Amino acid sequence: MGDRAAKALASGRRIELLDVLANGERTVDALAGEVGLSAANTSQHLQVLRQAGLVTSRRDGTSIHYRLAAPEVFQLWQALRTLAASRLAEVERLAVAYLGGAMTWSR
Repeated sequence: MGDRAAKALASGRRIELLDVLANGERTVDALAGEVGLSAANTSQHLQVLRQAGLVTSRRDGTSIHYRLAAPEVFQLWQALRTLAASRLAEVERLAVAYLGGAMTWSR
């Protein structure tokens, strides 16, 4: 993975945008609504993702539509989700073993 892609993935908000885009193409306004950001802030995050080659865009009148750039981006997103889920499960297992189940976790 390139340096730009790694930096682009360093933001939880950009990961969240990739998560939404994994379900299909969206306009900037639709993405902003789904992730709870302003359209301007969403657009800035999308530009970072686009410059990293993770998303592509197309203009339709006054709207700009974004989508994942390639099937490999979807595979990367799946791998990140799988890794995060397995690491969280391991942390929970260790906490229960160490604390004897005294702690509850919310997701």
